[in-house]
Formats: sequence, structure tokens, C-alpha cells
Amino acid sequence: MWRRDLRYLRSYFDHPQYWRIGGQPVIYVWASFALRGADKAFAHARKQGLYVLADILGSDVLPPHANGVTGFTVGIPSLERRSYRLPDLMPTFRRRYRKAAASAFDHIPAGSCQYDDTAFLAARGRGETPLQVLAANRREVERFLALALSFARPIDGTRYVFWGTLNNWAEGTSLLPTRSWGREFGTRQIGHYHFAHLEAVRNVLFS
Repeated sequence: MWRRDLRYLRSYFDHPQYWRIGGQPVIYVWASFALRGADKAFAHARKQGLYVLADILGSDVLPPHANGVTGFTVGIPSLERRSYRLPDLMPTFRRRYRKAAASAFDHIPAGSCQYDDTAFLAARGRGETPLQVLAANRREVERFLALALSFARPIDGTRYVFWGTLNNWAEGTSLLPTRSWGREFGTRQIGHYHFAHLEAVRNVLFS
């Protein structure tokens, strides 16, 4: 199936606007540790001239034969399902970034404005305790993004960072503005805050 998928995707890889690193089309594999036979799959992809970027999500496993690693940083191994303040997790994020950056792989740091999967669990009818990572103000979001950027080492002459998701209602990691939630930050539930997250990205990237 992996081989068939790569053949199907070849038309996208060949597009002149497709993302490349070092001239190689990038294939991003989410939750790479869950892919059976990842070592053989990634080795095959690299033989096809592809750059394999493996998302390690909530795993400490660095997959062999990948070119680079990234990870949705809320997915930290052993993170209990409860409510956290974003600043309290900054030392943990720093350790995770440092470990990945020190590996033999290219490292693209990743993070999100905040996180709250309350709506996701409710939609699925699950009584599980939600995982929340909440910021009290925009400045806390800016500090998190600045931390991620500090570990963005040049790859093929360019620094990369993955930040947030675009209006993912189910996990509260919205980056673009909407009118559905209030303007204020809070430490009990996530909100959207209109343009606050975009302003945080602007302030850090262009400061």
C-alpha cells in the first residue's frame, strides 16, 4: 500500500510548487511510530528520492531512515490528561526540542497556540478527562513560539517551524480569527481571541 501511495503521489511530488528540501520532495508522515514497518517504508521512500519528515508526536522513538523529525508538542510522552498552564510546560518543551535538535536528524520544531480537546471528546461521546494547555495572555503564546524558533536550525539554508493548526475546532488550536468565541484569554477553557494568535505570530516572526 505504501508503494502504491507513493506512485499515486508522484504527480504531486513533481509539481514545481511542491515543498522541497535539498531538491527532494518532502513527505510528512504523521504519528510515524504507528506505521508498521516504518524502517523499510522510509528506506524505500528515500530510494525514490523523497525527503522523509517523520512526526514523532507523543513518542520518544526516533524512526530510522527518516531525514528529519518534528512533532506536535502537546503530544509529550506520559503527559497526564488534565489542565495545564502553558508556562508551566515550557521547561518540558525545551527539553523535548533540545533532545530532537541534538539527534542525527534534521529537526523542525512544532507547537501550537494552545490546546484543548474538550470539544473533540464531547463530539465522540467520550467521558475522558480533556487535555488542556492554556495561556493566560498573548505574551505567553509569544514566549512559546519564540522558544520553538530558537531551536529552528537551518535546513538547506532555511529555518522552518510548524505552528498551530488552522481553525481546528476539535482541539482548540485555532490560529486564524473567528467570531465564535470571546476576545479574552482564560485559564479554565480555551477561547479564540479574535486576532490575538495571529498578532503573536507577527510579533515574534517580525520583531
